[in-house]
Amino acid sequence: MKIIQSILVDTMFGPIGNLVAYPGPLPGTATIQRRNRRTDKSHHNKSCKAFKIADNCYHLKTECERYLWRTAQCVRKKSGYDLFMMHAVKNIAAGLLPPAIPPNPAGFAYQHAPPGPYWIDSPDIPMIPNQTCFGPVAWDWSRGYCLDINIDLTLDLRHHDDANPFDLLLSYWLLWNNTTNTWAKTGTLQLVPNNYDTRFTIHDVDPATTFTNVGIIEIAYANLRQKFVIAPAQILNIPLHPCTAPTSQFASANPLRPPYGAHYNPLAWPRDSGVLFKARKELLASSRTLQHYRCEPLTLISDHAGAIPNAANIHIVGLFEPAFKAHLWNYHTTKPLYKPRVEYFPHPQTFNDTGRTIILYAGVIYSLSWTTNRTLTFTMTTPPETPENP
Repeated sequence: MKIIQSILVDTMFGPIGNLVAYPGPLPGTATIQRRNRRTDKSHHNKSCKAFKIADNCYHLKTECERYLWRTAQCVRKKSGYDLFMMHAVKNIAAGLLPPAIPPNPAGFAYQHAPPGPYWIDSPDIPMIPNQTCFGPVAWDWSRGYCLDINIDLTLDLRHHDDANPFDLLLSYWLLWNNTTNTWAKTGTLQLVPNNYDTRFTIHDVDPATTFTNVGIIEIAYANLRQKFVIAPAQILNIPLHPCTAPTSQFASANPLRPPYGAHYNPLAWPRDSGVLFKARKELLASSRTLQHYRCEPLTLISDHAGAIPNAANIHIVGLFEPAFKAHLWNYHTTKPLYKPRVEYFPHPQTFNDTGRTIILYAGVIYSLSWTTNRTLTFTMTTPPETPENP
């Protein structure tokens, strides 16, 4: 510690590099000493480290993901960032993965967001191992000997943190039979190993039978549960991202609160929920030379008893127009029954005829990729009855 005296030191106060200055014992003096960096336990607090990790996770999110959290926030003057941090810091500090989707309704501490399926590497906080898994999933079919049909199903899943074998729950509905209006092969909640490779053979198939090349597979393990559409010979790597998945996800859910580690492996599914989505395009001849599109997106959500819930997050984005670098549809709302105004506009020559609707309800996220003139209806847990209505 050193005391200096000068007419210029009356205003000296605060840190100066590795030194710190503050008023001295006499007028016109200042005391300068080496700055003592804080080394107490607050700098080693797990919550402080978890905050830094959670902050980095949020800023790495896409704009689509941020919209999910912004719309879910129902507390005035609070942002989606505040909502994410409120839940992510708790999860990470406890060694759990940060949430992938917000709770519903959100913005209040009494409903905790469950851990997500997306692994993050953290050198500061040891994560509970085996909270999720990742890897490719695929299936294919071929005509075999005589009137046989062969269906092959393959899983190659693994943990992020070790190579130990494990079991998971697998459900599948494969190859739609157009003649009998049934799935050629189905299975629900089968306990299978992580490296699962099998062949099903269907004998004496009518040679006049036609099939729709579509399948639906559901994977359930620890914090991961995803049901998705998958075409033959299409290789999907799970977990699928809700905003950019190359296919529709009819159900992507996590266990309900409270959050559990993988060693509990709970099977607490959310209650059944039904969703209807409608995207319609009509060509209207308003004159002999000009045609217009009539855009009418519609969503309707109800629970297993048919009641409409009080809150749901709905995001409809689609029909991208390269010339304007914008979407013709871009809606974000919390109304479970949502029908925006009908829009009429001239037929764009270069727009992309596809889009995505994301619905968050009862701890479940539905991420639907679609084209216009399409209607989709489905429930969370009912086995699919048709390719379009799982």
